Amino acid sequence: MVYLAVLVLTLRVSIILLNVSSLFIYMRRPTRTSRFTTLAVVFVTHILCSSGSLLCYVTVILDQHFYIVDSDPAVAAIDVTVYLVEFVPIIACAVLALDRVLVLALPLGYGLWRIGHKLAVLITGFEIGIATILYSGPWVFPEDAVHTEGVILNIAFPLALFFETVMYAVFIFFLRLHHKRVSNTLTPENKQTNHIVLFQAIIHTLLSTIPNAVSSASALLDKKSDILNSIIDHVLLCSYVSITLISIFTLYKLLPRKVSVTVVSGSDKSVTS
Repeated sequence: MVYLAVLVLTLRVSIILLNVSSLFIYMRRPTRTSRFTTLAVVFVTHILCSSGSLLCYVTVILDQHFYIVDSDPAVAAIDVTVYLVEFVPIIACAVLALDRVLVLALPLGYGLWRIGHKLAVLITGFEIGIATILYSGPWVFPEDAVHTEGVILNIAFPLALFFETVMYAVFIFFLRLHHKRVSNTLTPENKQTNHIVLFQAIIHTLLSTIPNAVSSASALLDKKSDILNSIIDHVLLCSYVSITLISIFTLYKLLPRKVSVTVVSGSDKSVTS
């Protein structure tokens, strides 16, 4: 289906542009705290993974005409990339949700112990490590490449989705608990990030986690129907749509707001923006 491939490519390009814009605004915001946070890592992860996905698509298209991929390890590396660009963002988003849980659960210790910075370093190291292992595998052990892809697809990916869903549930629980007890202890930046993660939790669960769960359950139970087949065929597209919507909302939340100042002088009032 050509239209589906074009739509996926369009969504990937949109994700790159949106996250580049968000990262640019995020890095330029006036704050005394570190800009190397889990949210910044999520931006970079989406940019790199979407770029990797685009590179794979372009390589496959060119290979159909010019046969530029002439080795089994190269083919395996492309296949690994296809799985990796879906797996890594899930882990990054799950750690972002964990970061928000710790902000709500440990409001004093979070900044004192620089938990956000440590989580950003942790997820960056994980992404570099997993990418190094998976990309070196097809070249060092070509015969194990198919097995590696199977492990990512059948074990790591569902576990990552499960971990992400659990983190979203815990985050929502702590967010509700926080609003019941106190309302003004969080900084505007923390409130902004909480809104982003809450929107992310809702959209990604509805458009990515549930379709993937339906697809996995259908394969496990060997159940087929027109509705199930339609869901399975569009699982990847739903995932890209969810990331695009989340990226749009994130950019919207990060855009600077005009601040209105009211100056009162006697009976006269003037408003400047």
